[in-house]
Amino acid sequence: DRDSYQLAMMALIARVNDTHANLWSSLAVRPPVGPCQLPVNVRFVENQAVVAGYSNPDLGKATGLLPGDVIQALDGVEVTALVKGWSPYYADSNEAARLRDIGRSMTRGDCARPATLHVRRAGDALDLSATRVMPGELDTKTYDHDRPGETFRRFRRTSPISSFRR
Repeated sequence: DRDSYQLAMMALIARVNDTHANLWSSLAVRPPVGPCQLPVNVRFVENQAVVAGYSNPDLGKATGLLPGDVIQALDGVEVTALVKGWSPYYADSNEAARLRDIGRSMTRGDCARPATLHVRRAGDALDLSATRVMPGELDTKTYDHDRPGETFRRFRRTSPISSFRR
């Protein structure tokens, strides 16, 4: 069927290991699927899915997740198994980029069904249930750039390059 064909093409393209190559018109079928997402930013730190912050401060706090929480399982499946199953469909130049992209979308899913999470927080294990929200309620700009202010800045040289000698 159409979705299977698109996934097969994505897996083929991903084998090129180029972040710029993808089947851009078909990203909706790349796992995980679903129109909604938890209002948190997930980053992989030492191969662990860590809540890095909120993509909507009010809704993010309402999930019960805190920055620093390590997500160990999502909807009853261990994160390591999710990453292994999803990786073939992510066209990235290296594993760090693949984990970055998986982290951006890993909490996607059905809007009507709450996400169940098993997390580690300061050495304690917790089970949480959180509501996914529509993309329009999320601030996607907060994900990539940790520094406050404008994303791109022009730097002024304080001394000419020619003054640097070996």
